[in-house]
Amino acid sequence: MAKSLLSYTTFLALLFCFLLISSYEMQVAEGNVCHRESVEFEGFCLFSEDCTAVCVKEGPYFKGECIRHGLSRDCFCLFSEDCTAVCVKEGPYLKGECIRHGLSRDCFCFYNC
Repeated sequence: MAKSLLSYTTFLALLFCFLLISSYEMQVAEGNVCHRESVEFEGFCLFSEDCTAVCVKEGPYFKGECIRHGLSRDCFCLFSEDCTAVCVKEGPYLKGECIRHGLSRDCFCFYNC
């Protein structure tokens, strides 16, 4: 019984490590893409196709994805690394930069003060 429990625990630990590494690899592969949370999407994001439709109308985004954010799933719009166009459209910003924040890359807007 103890050997069976040890094998099961080892299997779960290896599975967890595999999932952790594979999710990190997916995010690294998407390293040249910034994302921002959609302003116009309302409700729980269940299908990325619905999110994409809103994002394409919303701005210079090429795709939308439903991404888990805490306990909810929110719509995030993806755009090229140069996010200056998005920042200039949103407000009194001078430029935007795609900056690594944890394992993701977020667009940060800057203005002169």
